[in-house]
Amino acid sequence: MHGYFMDLKAYQKLLSAVNPFAFEKFKKDQIKNRLAQTARINLKKVTPKANIDYMKELENREQDKTKKKDRALAKDVLADDRFKQMF
Repeated sequence: MHGYFMDLKAYQKLLSAVNPFAFEKFKKDQIKNRLAQTARINLKKVTPKANIDYMKELENREQDKTKKKDRALAKDVLADDRFKQMF
């Protein structure tokens, strides 16, 4: 071997003196990784038991880019609490 052996505690102390913010960077990376893992949860969309065809028609109208008025009305109907019983 070349060089010389150094005590691990002394090496870690020197390393922390050279890069004092390494631990904070490590913590941020760990938090980012955990958030990325938990963000993979897929929420299932609730499908209606009745009026399925009407619901699909409203969703198609909502995604239609040519008619702004129909899109706004469909969005209002889907978001309105009074119509939740229909779906």
